[in-house]
Amino acid sequence: MALYQLIFKKDDDWEIMNELGLLSCVHLVDLNKEEQTHKLKYTGELRRAEFVEQRLKNLEELCFQYGVRMQQPQTV
Repeated sequence: MALYQLIFKKDDDWEIMNELGLLSCVHLVDLNKEEQTHKLKYTGELRRAEFVEQRLKNLEELCFQYGVRMQQPQTV
């Protein structure tokens, strides 16, 4: 096993981390574990994503409750 530090542009971070995750052979180390959670760089984006996820779950429950049929899109 080897330890590497990756540095890449902010705009490419999601694509790179997604590809590394798909490999299933990468272990990530949190270098900010001493930082308080609310001071981290992406805290706002994480809160917003959790809020949107909760709203989507609520919408899905309402669709199920009222018998609205949901379909997968053909393309994204």
